[in-house]
Amino acid sequence: MVSGSALRYMADFVEEKKGAFGREEFTKKVNEKNVIVPRIDSIDPDDEFSPGYFERILDASAHVLREDSLVNQLGFNYGKRFSSVGMRLFSPFERNERIVISICQDIKKYAPTFNVTYETLSDKKFVIRISNIKSKEHSLFLSGYLEALFKKIQKKIIKVEEDSEGTKKIVIKFL
Repeated sequence: MVSGSALRYMADFVEEKKGAFGREEFTKKVNEKNVIVPRIDSIDPDDEFSPGYFERILDASAHVLREDSLVNQLGFNYGKRFSSVGMRLFSPFERNERIVISICQDIKKYAPTFNVTYETLSDKKFVIRISNIKSKEHSLFLSGYLEALFKKIQKKIIKVEEDSEGTKKIVIKFL
């Protein structure tokens, strides 16, 4: 489940960047198959929505924003706003595995359409695998989102690989 405030944030970002025309186009795209929201204002921030709604709103956002940089910026801003409070509280001496688990839990909670697993290679090296990436726009959003998460905990990503099946493999090394 994803919170209504997260969906509302994405809708407001689109409206901020594209104006009233973008808001109307966004609403039409979201409600293409069946009506989810008659208006952006009708998304209740306190409600919980299924992951399918998150995916439809992400697709509609990418459709209206059109530019890769804006979709990436949406992911980055979303990551800054929607991540665990505890992410900022990790001390430099915190166990690295706990930080990786927290990142995986954040992705599962705030971007529920993606499947997330992690693997420990050594004490300081981990691999996070994110699958179920259905389009280039999803990948751009996710890249921005991950960039914001890693910026918060001040860790570097060594490399990111993406295969043809829509799986992103992120190798993290803690120094």
